Amino acid sequence: MEIVKKVWGEEKIVVNSDKYCGKFLYVKKGYQCSLHFHKLKDETFFILSGSVWFEEKKDTDDGVGYISGSILKAGDIKHLPPMTIHRFSAIDEDCVIIEFSTPHKDSDSYRLEMSGKIKKADIHNSEELKKEGFSLQNTRG
Repeated sequence: MEIVKKVWGEEKIVVNSDKYCGKFLYVKKGYQCSLHFHKLKDETFFILSGSVWFEEKKDTDDGVGYISGSILKAGDIKHLPPMTIHRFSAIDEDCVIIEFSTPHKDSDSYRLEMSGKIKKADIHNSEELKKEGFSLQNTRG
């Protein structure tokens, strides 16, 4: 099993063949992955443990779109087709996510904002987090 260290934690790659990819994503409390998208990769995430603040771009009729956030908890599933801008953050605890996808290629990751410690300004719909009982006290900004 290949382990890839990330700013936000680590990936444990179980398989990455020419047909599919399976990974465990270990996200540290207080960190987020980059805001990014893939032109080719089709992903499905299963939240194994913890709670994740998951952000994705939603399209609007005028073609502008907006970033929307939602809470995913253990047992939740999220599918992302190619070209979906997204990011996940571990707000109140460490999280484990299982990723099932088409093959992963580093050249197919297009980052709009880099990974790092969560900043309040980066959290879209943070009022929704507060209503759900999440704390932003450990975040910067």
